[in-house]
Amino acid sequence: MFRRLRFAFTYAARNLVRNRQRTLFALMSIAAGVATVVALRALGLMLTDALTANAQSFLRGDIRLNTRGNEVRITLLGGQRDPAFSPEVIRQMDRWAAQHSVEITYTLSSELLQLSVMDAEGNGGRPAFAMGTFLDPTKYPFYDVIRPDAPAGASLDSLLAAPNTLVIGQRLASQLGAKVGDQVRLSLNDALHTITGILPDSAESLFNNPNTFFFSFIFINRSHMAAYETQPGWADYAYLKVPAGTNISRFAAQMRQDIPAAANRRNWNIVTAEEVLRNNALAADLISRFVLLCSLVGLVIGGVGIINTMLVSVNRRSGEIATLKTLGLKGRGVTLIFFVEALLLGVVGSFLGVIIGNLLSILARDFGQQAVGVPLPWRFYLDPVLMGMVLGVTITLFFSILPTLMAGGIRPAYVLRQGTIPMARAGCLPSLLSVVILIVGLGALVDAILGADLRAMFWRGGNFAADTIGGGGRSRSFLETLQRSLSIGVFGTFIIFLILGIVVAIMWLFVWLLGKLPSLRNPNMRIALRGLTQHRIRTALSLTALVIGMTALSGTLIMARSITVLLYTSLSDPIGGNVVILPLLPIEGIVNTRLESLAGVNGYRNIRFPASVRLAAINGNTNWENTLVPNEDDPQTFEAFFAALGWELPIGVRVYGSPKRSGLVEGRYLMPEDAGKDVIVVPYSPSLDVLGVKVGSTFTYRIEGVRRDFTIVGILQPTAADSLIPFSLGDSAVQMPLESMPKALPFDLIVADVQPDKVNDVLAGAVLPGVFVFDVGIFDSIISRILNSMAAIPLLVALLSLFAAAALIASTVSLATMERRRQIGILKAVGVKRQQALGQLLIENGIVGAAGGIISLLPTLLILAVVPTLTNGLVRLPVPWELIALMFLTAVAVTLGATLLTAWGASSEHPLRVLRYE
Repeated sequence: MFRRLRFAFTYAARNLVRNRQRTLFALMSIAAGVATVVALRALGLMLTDALTANAQSFLRGDIRLNTRGNEVRITLLGGQRDPAFSPEVIRQMDRWAAQHSVEITYTLSSELLQLSVMDAEGNGGRPAFAMGTFLDPTKYPFYDVIRPDAPAGASLDSLLAAPNTLVIGQRLASQLGAKVGDQVRLSLNDALHTITGILPDSAESLFNNPNTFFFSFIFINRSHMAAYETQPGWADYAYLKVPAGTNISRFAAQMRQDIPAAANRRNWNIVTAEEVLRNNALAADLISRFVLLCSLVGLVIGGVGIINTMLVSVNRRSGEIATLKTLGLKGRGVTLIFFVEALLLGVVGSFLGVIIGNLLSILARDFGQQAVGVPLPWRFYLDPVLMGMVLGVTITLFFSILPTLMAGGIRPAYVLRQGTIPMARAGCLPSLLSVVILIVGLGALVDAILGADLRAMFWRGGNFAADTIGGGGRSRSFLETLQRSLSIGVFGTFIIFLILGIVVAIMWLFVWLLGKLPSLRNPNMRIALRGLTQHRIRTALSLTALVIGMTALSGTLIMARSITVLLYTSLSDPIGGNVVILPLLPIEGIVNTRLESLAGVNGYRNIRFPASVRLAAINGNTNWENTLVPNEDDPQTFEAFFAALGWELPIGVRVYGSPKRSGLVEGRYLMPEDAGKDVIVVPYSPSLDVLGVKVGSTFTYRIEGVRRDFTIVGILQPTAADSLIPFSLGDSAVQMPLESMPKALPFDLIVADVQPDKVNDVLAGAVLPGVFVFDVGIFDSIISRILNSMAAIPLLVALLSLFAAAALIASTVSLATMERRRQIGILKAVGVKRQQALGQLLIENGIVGAAGGIISLLPTLLILAVVPTLTNGLVRLPVPWELIALMFLTAVAVTLGATLLTAWGASSEHPLRVLRYE
């Protein structure tokens, strides 16, 4: 037995060395899949380390105490609940903490502030929002040390010691173009402040303050709170550091009884470091399992490359196998040789994949940091190495079963007979056996990754669905039988392979259709089309891998871009302009004067909201809702609902200059002489026709308990974008003169229509103490950040899958060129140049790339086309044609690059050498 194994290993190793090119691309297929596993597994471990290494540093203490989520707060806006900790409560908490030897510190967080950098002449730059946190730098945080990026090595306490100083996050510094030493103006404070430090964004991560996902942050010393129009001494969070050796869980449970009565008037939310550790570990575990499952896509693509390579090897070595069997080697001996060959390929390819995967893990770390907003520490992990090696070898052996069985089944008599060598064929039983082993093996891997808890959760959900849908009948019994007979991994793998089989069959048909393309009497095109369909299954598999990678990549990027463009372009019209000014003090007159003096302002409008308003009647009809929608099955119900919602929310408006306005259906706009009159303009909708509303009709509103009749003097035609936002500030809202609307807030909102190239100048010029100024681009940046965070992990998986697909395509092209060396040699012998031979291969695979690019874009384009239909025309996603073109060119570039990499050497073969030895 040992001698047989030694012979098999020696023979297999020599054959791999002898066929170096074929071996190289087989190894590349394995390495690409293993690299995907290693990179994504390393990402999962980095995330686990980051979230569980020090739960106390995440919590900023042993225990955190608050009463509710830290919602965004603007102190001067009014109508907001007081923070949890008043000065009196803090004094009682301090006495309680001293009695229990507990260190305690407080923060007032999520205070929305606006900053702008001042130049030497005292002019402000473009402002930016930030979440202000008032803290005690001598204590906060109890664990971990916050070190600034600049000045390096400084302590937080030293940076915030003097009045009118603050430290800012790196993202805010980039938005403002600020540096240490710059003077900034805060929107709620007249005094200028000095930036004394710039902190890394991780100093206030999503786990400390989720609102930093939307805005960056600033730190201010709590002892200076009185100068910021906040409530001095108040706080919304308390952080506790208990004595060493204390049972934190037991201490936290006792806190509810021990907290002073004055402080115990609310339902406290007590969070311990142990709870944070458990929650973080659970989140990291789920993400790790998810990305590891996604990595199997790359492994399967690599396995397809293995089976392609070994099938070609078996067919090209049929004569060699027949000779070995004629000399006395049994079929199981041939099978052992090919099995050992696959084993060697798996080991060496997995080793290369481990090296590449560790390099790719650096890229994976960047995507992971973007997804979770937490710095991920990179280091070398042994776990991904072992997992990559085991999975790589296992997948290689699974996918090599069929070629190995085919090699052992070759019959010498057929091969050694005079004439051409027939293609090796697998019988039904070996084919079925190999498919079963592949599905069961991959299913077992999926089960191992999911773990028992997630599998149980899945089956509970399945039985619940059966009870709900099937009423406890046949559906439930079928699922219970399925649960007993199959694991979730095997069942899921079977379904996925079934879907992939259908997709490959469709791609096979598509490749057949590509072979029917007209050659346009071009010899190179004709040869390329013939080569394209020579091995349709292999081409279909390569096309499927390309489509999988490109569909994930293009879908993620295109949908993110389309949604971002939609939100940005759809906000300006409903809001009524592209710059919004929020005076937190009643200084609208000063702001108006400032806007009048700024270049680029086409016009602006003051907008007022009522405290309490209700539409009581239309043309005296108090039952207008039933007239509008007589029954719930009416097809106009959706449109009528949005129309009625807009009528219920009128706004007071005064227009200055010539801002962009919607067209008139009939009547006129509101005029300055309408001030104080009970007149309105309304946006047009088909519901107005149903109710017989026209110019001269009346809307009766009950405003703050007073019933008033408003006469319609104009009907506007809102744009399609206006219908996206029912709470509009522009021409899609019912408008009445500003003076006719009672003032509910101490200020009026101001919306300006500014020329796009002057937006920055107007933003800078409109900055005043007590004024918030922003443009609609702020929503674009927030939405972009949300989409980028959500898409980071899927985008990483898509890129790694595309990398594996490129390796498969390169392997397929390599196999095709090896099989066609004789054809290339004959072509070159009759006068075809190297460039022409290479051009034929480029045309052939360029067609595959173009087809893959088109197919991969179809699902995304279908979604973009269907959304307007599903939303009754309310949402029309813009089509980013430039990004679509880029994705198409990327698919073509991947295939052409793989072709050049593998076919360059074959196109330079000397005809005499090829014809002599082939």
